Amino acid sequence: MKTVTKRIWLALVVATAMTGGLRCIEAQPTPPQIITLSNGEQYQFAGVTFDTINVPPPSRKNIGARITQFNEGQKSERPQLFVWFQWSATNAPSARRTSALIARLADQGGVERGATTDPAFDRGVTWDYAEFPVIPRRSQMLQCNFYAGNSLNPVASISFTNPLYGHFPEWKPEPVPAVKKAGDLEVRLENLMTGIELSGTPPILANGKQGIGFHPAQSGIHLATFFDVSLTSARGTNEEWVVQSAELSDATGNVLASPSNVGSSGGNVSPMTFMGEYRLSLPGTLWPDEAAWRLKLELKRKSGFAPDELVTFKNVPVPKIGITNFPPITNMVGGVQLVLKEFVENGDRTNIRYPRGTIINRSIIYFTYG
Repeated sequence: MKTVTKRIWLALVVATAMTGGLRCIEAQPTPPQIITLSNGEQYQFAGVTFDTINVPPPSRKNIGARITQFNEGQKSERPQLFVWFQWSATNAPSARRTSALIARLADQGGVERGATTDPAFDRGVTWDYAEFPVIPRRSQMLQCNFYAGNSLNPVASISFTNPLYGHFPEWKPEPVPAVKKAGDLEVRLENLMTGIELSGTPPILANGKQGIGFHPAQSGIHLATFFDVSLTSARGTNEEWVVQSAELSDATGNVLASPSNVGSSGGNVSPMTFMGEYRLSLPGTLWPDEAAWRLKLELKRKSGFAPDELVTFKNVPVPKIGITNFPPITNMVGGVQLVLKEFVENGDRTNIRYPRGTIINRSIIYFTYG
């Protein structure tokens, strides 16, 4: 028997985000901005692009005899700011390692926010870039800071004109705690704060749920956004919900979304709640000069299903050991097509590819939703 979850979207601050077109801006010809890495490699700032695809500035793409080896042409869901660097010179010996750096974006006041990125500067690569999904669009100038490891001070910085600078509306904040309704479900935002996650045993919060330990902070390489949310259904005490995903946005069009590649540890949790069910977090944060942010939550019911919300596959043939071919079986629940694609028994798993987080000492059943 497989339960089917229902998902709903809830906006805790209702407003309309603005979107912009694709733009490209070249670096100023003088003076050149060059960063020198610890291994002697030198890279010159070459310009920025704002696009869904990582393609270097067109007028400089073919400059230089060295071969471009970065993975060009990768497409993202939303446009991102790409800060481009072109190899310039080296004082390094022939045998050297890649320099691992962390890049952060700052506004003209030096305030860093958004998400960190990990540009890979490597020998033989003409072009390298740092990509940023979140940009302080009210700032005329931007700064890209590079850090080595967990260093608190940048080892290199470059400045450039903000191609997305503009004037935007102001959202009006709501008082917190805030309560919103989605049908019979009550969602209460207790708190929202920025800080750095603490390692160690997760704390048990006042309501008895597991939380995430954090230290309040306004700066730091690993800055994150934390929020406390409680979900209560008026239809019965056995109906429980969890937050499946979250999205933080501002009036300038910035969107900070929860990672989609984070695994969970069981059917009663989600990618957002595998560490805590009441206090949740998003990697990174938005710029503090905004009057309000919008928090949008995708919610998933984990228990308390009605009989017509359950689906049962009857007479499922049990495959023999070593056989991977399985005829798909289709069933319907609430107008949604559910396909039983694969049923893997214990045995030879040499050629079987398991999803992340699969427990391989049990029989595995795979489903898809249509």
